[in-house]
Amino acid sequence: MGQQHNELRRGPWSNALANALGDTRGGGLERYGETMTPVIDLWRQPEWSFLRAEYLGSGIFTQAAVVGEFSTGALVNPVAAGNLLVVVDRLWCDAQGGAMAGDATIATEAIIAATLTLTALGRSRDFRQPNNSQALIFQGTDPATIGAIFQRRRGDAVTAEFAGPIVLPPGFGVCLVNRTANLALDGTFLWRERAALPGEL
Repeated sequence: MGQQHNELRRGPWSNALANALGDTRGGGLERYGETMTPVIDLWRQPEWSFLRAEYLGSGIFTQAAVVGEFSTGALVNPVAAGNLLVVVDRLWCDAQGGAMAGDATIATEAIIAATLTLTALGRSRDFRQPNNSQALIFQGTDPATIGAIFQRRRGDAVTAEFAGPIVLPPGFGVCLVNRTANLALDGTFLWRERAALPGEL
């Protein structure tokens, strides 16, 4: 079927709206407002991540203590993934029983890869494609904090949760750093990843 009069196209979101409405005619997003005034929030329903072609990712790390160094884990949107946008919704860490000062930092992929070790790919939390994450998990230790600090938690806490969303363009990552030396660190990242739309990057 050819393009309809006044049809608006916007990549996967055009298809998402048509699918959400059960439009079987095809052709993507039509000017529904010409005949009705719908309020359709394509982001309200979490299961509509399927319609938006988003991958829901989760990743963990466990870094052992190293004398005189800060335990660190990172989630990276790699340059090699191409036109990928990663939005981190939640991130938190646990010092395995020791009080810590926790930092969340932003750093380039190059800095993270030069300091930490790649340990895993992310895992799916929507059960569609269990091993299809393009984001990468790094972990390791260093005598200094990696990247620029943008959030901090008090030094008398065992666990620390940091606020999202955090948007990662290609070549950047977010790090969880235990600023108390000689302590182990467990961490978890929850994020969404999708192909960037024109003008987003």
